[in-house]
Amino acid sequence: MTKEKVLKFFKKTLSHLTLFDWIAVSLVAVIIVVLGIYFLRRWEWVEAEVKISPPDYFWTEKNPPFWLADSLRVGDGEIDSFGRKTAEITDIKAFEVPQNKKSIYLKMRLRAVKDRNKGTYQFKSKQLAVGSPIELRFPRIFLTGVVTFVSGIPDTRFWEDKIVEARLLTWTDVFPETLGVQPWIAEAVKVGDQMKDTQERVVAEVLAKKVAPAEKIVTTDDGRVFVTQDPLKKDVILTLKLKTFKQKGVNYFLDDFKVKVDSDIILALPQIDLYPRITKIVK
Repeated sequence: MTKEKVLKFFKKTLSHLTLFDWIAVSLVAVIIVVLGIYFLRRWEWVEAEVKISPPDYFWTEKNPPFWLADSLRVGDGEIDSFGRKTAEITDIKAFEVPQNKKSIYLKMRLRAVKDRNKGTYQFKSKQLAVGSPIELRFPRIFLTGVVTFVSGIPDTRFWEDKIVEARLLTWTDVFPETLGVQPWIAEAVKVGDQMKDTQERVVAEVLAKKVAPAEKIVTTDDGRVFVTQDPLKKDVILTLKLKTFKQKGVNYFLDDFKVKVDSDIILALPQIDLYPRITKIVK
């Protein structure tokens, strides 16, 4: 078939197309272009860390309930409409926090698009960067969170163990003269008790415990002040080994607890949840 015959054939065919035909052809062309752009984009697997929380990470109730953490498994993933995996959990770090909640960090592989001009990544048409919100729709679970790390950005965190001494405190308006704790609290803590994450990794351990009658401040009728011992309450000093990360010269325990003297931390032990105050950095 010559070139002239081909052109004549196309002209004849086009002349018989109705408005509906033109609309259908246009839609098919648009679909082909869109699919072409989608499949020809530069996809890469990107390592990222995500803290599970409401989309706004300044939200006060930022930690999810315990049952959400207990539903997650390493290997869980998100599947797109073409049956391809776009996200996968490679590690889970979750630990107990107050009010029956858990703080959850997920290490993930994300199938992202790289913008060659800007050098940035996009995940599901949204920029993938530290601090950006992210949505994950697994077959059984829907999650929202905040990106805390993306591969390609230097991770300045340095993990190390810290040994500290911490005191158990109870202060109330009813008994302001002592900071001692009730005896059953002192008895609930055992040397060797460990705090673990959901993957059974130890994040804190009780190395030693000192228990003594609690000091009590007494003021006499004539204004004299002296220190005596409370007949019931106990002063408890714990020596703790904490798994911390160091960033810009500051050590942090778990989520965002600073490891500094006079700072409070959380300690979720097998029999009791505690909020001891650090009194000494041993090493």
